[in-house]
Amino acid sequence: MPPAVLQQTTATAHNLGKPVFAHPTDTRGVMNAVDNGVDILAHTASDDLRPWSADPIRKIIAAHVTLIHTLKLWKDELLKGGVTDWAHHPLETIAQQQVHDFVKAGGSVIFGTDVGYLPDYATTDEYRLLSGAGLDFPQILAMLTTTPATRFGQGRRTGRIAAGMDADIVLVKGGKIIYNSDHR
Repeated sequence: MPPAVLQQTTATAHNLGKPVFAHPTDTRGVMNAVDNGVDILAHTASDDLRPWSADPIRKIIAAHVTLIHTLKLWKDELLKGGVTDWAHHPLETIAQQQVHDFVKAGGSVIFGTDVGYLPDYATTDEYRLLSGAGLDFPQILAMLTTTPATRFGQGRRTGRIAAGMDADIVLVKGGKIIYNSDHR
């Protein structure tokens, strides 16, 4: 997208109080999005088959741009293209490296799978791919809870379980619901 169009689009959305998501497919597109006010990158950009260097990562973080990892996207695209050994393909391994390096540098990442574009709604592959990127359970849990709550301005009321927080909680033991906050 031409920078002038992207600038106008982001300015209009921000004037309406809306975040702007971008779906760049290469590092050039990522930097265009970052330079022109995009708030959230909807996935990594491993199409140019190289990891992000420290400079783009610093720039993304300094611009307060959040990343949605969406690693399963590359697996599904590779399978559609007939690649059976997708786990070792550079498209997937570089995407995992980008997520790893971004998180290690302190970047903000929220959970996402591109469901809707991808027909498979299961999240198991995404968890496995994040683990393969070197992320641990607390980091992945934060991507699902505190990080998106904070990113979308809801961190004072949601994103964690604590007294006074808004929450829908269901406790299950032995396959039976033992507590549902909606049906006290």
